[in-house]
Amino acid sequence: MVYINHNLIIMAFMVVKARSSMRMASRNFIVQLFVIFISLCWIHDYTTEACGGVTHIEISYRALNNYQDIYGNVSYNTILNQNQDALEAGSVFPDTFYPDICYKGIFHGVSEDTHWIPFINASVNYFIKNFPKPWSQKTQKLAAFIMGIMSHQVADVSWHALGIDQGFLQAMAGINYHGSFPSAHSDGDLGGDVLNLYQLDLSYSDLLGDWYVPTTDVLNIFREYYGQDVINETVLTTCSKLMYLVKIGEKVFIKKLFPNSAKKSPFLVDELYDYFLGGIKDMSTWTQRLWKHLTIAFEYGIKTCNMNHSSLFFRCNNTHNGTTTARTKKKYFPKHWYYSKLLKLMNITIDDLDAKLHNGELYLKPSAQLLKKLNYELYGQTKKSHLKNKSVSEETPKFLYTLKQDYADLGNAYAVADLNGDGNEDVVVGCPGYVDVNSNQRTGAIFILYGTDEGLKNSTSDISSIADAKIIGPVSQDATENSKFGSSITIFDLDADGQLEIAVGAPSFGSVNLTYFGRVNVYTPVNQKNYTLRGTIDCQDVYCTLGTNIISEDINNDGLNDLIISSPYAPAGGAQRGIVVALLADRQYLGKTSLKLSAKNYLLGTQNYSWFGYSLAAKRFSDINETLFVVGAPGTRKCAKADCSFDPADVQAIGQINVYYLTSNQIIPGPVLTGQQQFQMLGSQMAIGRLLDSTTGTLVIAASGQDVKGSSGHDLLDIDQAGAVYIYKLTDLKNPITVLSGDRKFGRFGATIKVLDVNSDGIDDLIVGAPLRTEDITEEITGAQQGRVYVYLGGANFPLSNTTSDCAFTNMETCFGLKADRELSFNEDMARFGSRLSVVKCKTKTQLLVTAEHSAKGGRLAGAIGVFDL
Repeated sequence: MVYINHNLIIMAFMVVKARSSMRMASRNFIVQLFVIFISLCWIHDYTTEACGGVTHIEISYRALNNYQDIYGNVSYNTILNQNQDALEAGSVFPDTFYPDICYKGIFHGVSEDTHWIPFINASVNYFIKNFPKPWSQKTQKLAAFIMGIMSHQVADVSWHALGIDQGFLQAMAGINYHGSFPSAHSDGDLGGDVLNLYQLDLSYSDLLGDWYVPTTDVLNIFREYYGQDVINETVLTTCSKLMYLVKIGEKVFIKKLFPNSAKKSPFLVDELYDYFLGGIKDMSTWTQRLWKHLTIAFEYGIKTCNMNHSSLFFRCNNTHNGTTTARTKKKYFPKHWYYSKLLKLMNITIDDLDAKLHNGELYLKPSAQLLKKLNYELYGQTKKSHLKNKSVSEETPKFLYTLKQDYADLGNAYAVADLNGDGNEDVVVGCPGYVDVNSNQRTGAIFILYGTDEGLKNSTSDISSIADAKIIGPVSQDATENSKFGSSITIFDLDADGQLEIAVGAPSFGSVNLTYFGRVNVYTPVNQKNYTLRGTIDCQDVYCTLGTNIISEDINNDGLNDLIISSPYAPAGGAQRGIVVALLADRQYLGKTSLKLSAKNYLLGTQNYSWFGYSLAAKRFSDINETLFVVGAPGTRKCAKADCSFDPADVQAIGQINVYYLTSNQIIPGPVLTGQQQFQMLGSQMAIGRLLDSTTGTLVIAASGQDVKGSSGHDLLDIDQAGAVYIYKLTDLKNPITVLSGDRKFGRFGATIKVLDVNSDGIDDLIVGAPLRTEDITEEITGAQQGRVYVYLGGANFPLSNTTSDCAFTNMETCFGLKADRELSFNEDMARFGSRLSVVKCKTKTQLLVTAEHSAKGGRLAGAIGVFDL
């Protein structure tokens, strides 16, 4: 491990400085952007790599939400909001000198250095020395630009697991790339941009919006950092222009690569936003945290800071002097950027930009010529008609619950029980992204809606205004901040006193310390409007993320429902093997507030990245005095080696479920069912009930990543990762009695399932969600991931055998919509309708609640809940 040789950088600078003809020719660079673009790939040690530019912009934009940081008359949140041209440019800037289109990558090392805290140190020192308050507009733009760089640094560290464990790409490698980080990295950086462009509304970042680069200040900061000039204005402005064109190229073309990225990595599709360490939500949270330390440095000087080389460990405190940590040495490897021929796609160069360089400030925007060139791609194409399968009549919600908060995650979890004893079921709704208006912290919350004889409150409303009760996650400046309180919920009677407790998962508790211990909070009622914290259940293992899943069922046959908690990411003696723990309800807890887990109630995963506990299902059968308990591990792979170490011959993410029979005093292991197909993810969801009649037990297992064979007329189709649902009799867990298959690539049919009697005929019914299903059968770019939900009534007419391939009256197979009794829709693009399900039974009405997790009906990605009468 050696330092980068800065002399090489300086020599490269001198070559460029000497070649004035080259500087002139630079304006004629053709930006080789992407239709088939692989962003960067190289074997590395501890060198920085980069999320894609679109992803970095998305992270810094999210971090603006509820960010407040005020010192006297200086409001940093106002500075950022009023200078988003500088923030956005800064969020991408550290990658400016990597690509080979920027002078063939000879200034790669400058970009590398810009990724680490010593560059922030030089920036802050320069800023404080040269710009006393009050600050001009130009100075405020510089501050916003530096804060954009900080956002970029923080994101790259957790995305690439630099100096930490279990970052996003590390987990992606373990799940989908045979443990190969370089392979996951080359696909992940590009794939993140592809997915963001395909799955999100990015209109906040105008495709052709301006960028601002403080060129003179940046050159002075580099001079402060290196002690001499290493690049000049020509290099800086030319490469900044190219990066601006890359942004345009990505946003015009790159989302068309979604099928390619999705096929390679289901993990990327499913976890990009929610993965606990290095998902976009987590990276945005860390950006906010580190911005607050950076502003302390702006206000009080860098001497107050702990100057760790990695930005994730950068800390400032205005009450005492900080410390300096020795610079981490890095091994330098050149980055290779591969671009497809932009000339054939866009035919644009830096001459197509309206670039103004004035008084050391570079303003970038598209020229009228470029606008004309892009007009066809952006606005001129005739919208293709959407082709659809025939199905039962689609239904839309009777009414909606929304929340006027961006990124609230409304409807992320549900729990149902009769909390107030009126004979009607009530529903508790999780909202882990909720921001407490008093503390301005993203505390998370749960909302309680009491059912009436006529059902839930029948009006489209903001849930915060109609909820009968609300519990806000604990407010503090320690590990509870951004704990994702409300990610999971269940209801049980902890101490058998007749009052039902509510257990709420906060799986990112401890994230501020990079421990991610997780926690479960248990609340007991004071009255119908108020609940008090009864106790907490904690885990002491780093990355335990306790509380990722919670259910309740009587597992020891004493007549009381017990609390069952799982975390698929818990280490369990390895890496993300997963754990399941139980807290048995008992009268011994009367009056107690300290809740302890019994070690005898632990179940542990045994394979790295198997995600044991990703899904849970349990059902008590009183007629046989036994509880069936099933644990899903969809990340399980079929190992080529006896020790199950990674091998290219492994069959990845086939999935597995473990069946257990629980009696009053023992856990009896039952059959183990495993998938067969790569990325099948058997066990991604499960449910237990009686679908055929009132006596025959059935087990429903989803394989949400399963490839499906279909047809259109005489043409055979490979429907990648459409998803499938298997139904077994409990007496025969080897042979499914029916298989329902999805009909859209990457639709994730079976990502959510619910089994219970919705029509009160004494027989359970099946509800299946396909939240990533795209309506357009041709899978064009318009109208992605609307999502669908299907209701199949149990009993004599329940579809048996592989009936979704028996498609009379349509030339499309599969046709599971035809076999459904009801098909539910939401009519919002990119909403992911069907991402969670819940059923509430009242005296005269049964209602289905369906989450659209990416709905923007209340706020950007706030989530919404559609309510249907059943």
